[in-house]
Amino acid sequence: MTAFAAALWLAAGAAWAQEAAPSTAAASTPDLIASLREAPESAERLRAVARLAEPPRRGDAVFAALARAMREDLSNEVRQAAAAALLDYEGRDAVGRVAEYLRQEKGEEARRRVCAAAAAAPAHADDPAVALLLAERLSEDESPAVRLAAVSGALSRRLAPLLGDLARAAAKDPDPAVRAAAGRAHKLLSIPEKVPKPRKKVERADYDAVKGRDRCPAPSGWCECARPPIQMKPRCIPRPDCAHQYRNTYQGEGFSCLWDGLEIR
Repeated sequence: MTAFAAALWLAAGAAWAQEAAPSTAAASTPDLIASLREAPESAERLRAVARLAEPPRRGDAVFAALARAMREDLSNEVRQAAAAALLDYEGRDAVGRVAEYLRQEKGEEARRRVCAAAAAAPAHADDPAVALLLAERLSEDESPAVRLAAVSGALSRRLAPLLGDLARAAAKDPDPAVRAAAGRAHKLLSIPEKVPKPRKKVERADYDAVKGRDRCPAPSGWCECARPPIQMKPRCIPRPDCAHQYRNTYQGEGFSCLWDGLEIR
């Protein structure tokens, strides 16, 4: 699910999504941009945001329309949805624009949800601007709920550059819940991630190998069974396999077997 979709479902719920499609399903991109700018009902503008956020419609005109709605729309929900939709765009200073919006946004719940959407945005998984946005919300936002969202985002993205911000919040944030959450996040982020050791490559037996031409790497070896004048073809196999063949096939026929030059008994 995209950052936009996650935020929008949180904002409006599944029932809204079922109602949104009919009135905008056949609308062209210019019609949707016009609807986002001019529709008198916020529900209609919210539907326009949802349709404009679809990947096939993305482009400069849509980006500009969403950015304008994020800054100027009178509805908290529309501003929030437009901001989350911008986070699905790579580049274009999308995170910087959203950070500026958050500085001006009066709706606490809108700030909290957009903050969470920024932390989860796949299009900005490696964007350092997200760390700056979260650090700013953690240190400057007046709402404990928004600061908690910033802590959660820093932890979920494992943003080590925010360790200093988390330490300050754990020591000085006025809200006890934020102090506790920041302390836990700081402790967890201070633990180095375990890097899995590369598995040692184990070379497999090559049953089609030809002695004198091919390698026979450990743990296999050449299994050679003979009963003069009969000499069986040497096989590159592990010692237990050679012993099994000797005891179950060759021993009763009077053959002797060597594995890597050592007699099998």
